[in-house]
Amino acid sequence: MTMSLSASFFAQLGVQPWRLKPEFAMPVSAALGDSVQTSQVAESVPGGSMAAEASDGEAVAAAGLQRFLWVEPGLTAAGERAQTLVANAFAAFGVAPQNWQWLDPSTLPDDDAQFDCLERLIDFGPDLALCTDLAHPFVQELAEGVMVEPVPPASQMLAAPLQKKALYQQWLAWTERD
Repeated sequence: MTMSLSASFFAQLGVQPWRLKPEFAMPVSAALGDSVQTSQVAESVPGGSMAAEASDGEAVAAAGLQRFLWVEPGLTAAGERAQTLVANAFAAFGVAPQNWQWLDPSTLPDDDAQFDCLERLIDFGPDLALCTDLAHPFVQELAEGVMVEPVPPASQMLAAPLQKKALYQQWLAWTERD
């Protein structure tokens, strides 16, 4: 099965539009530049998470999966660009802002805070947790009640755009699996 990826999808993930050097250029349609849209961080979700507004109807939502969690130790320290990348990924996947959250377990100071956070997550009811560090103790606790899948860290996706493509391909595999 061959699938083409739209320019708006890559823009939502934070990939800059590819531009041909002028000396190699043939006339390029201005429509490509007009069709690229970016997603902005829309709101903060209680519990330290952020959500994004989807700006494109072409996204592929995971069949049977409704709520998602992104767990990445160090995401808070990685900064707003990394957090926005996560928000853009969920927007590109067609997940409504209220149906996903991100969590940085390294910001939880002790076992009581981790337990309280796990209780809040149970109330949120994620169907799938996308985790960057499967060996982290919090992720291991989370895996007892939620399906966990490994994903590349946001900082790695910022540094290597092919990692974003790999995440999207993983997403497509999850949608076909359900």
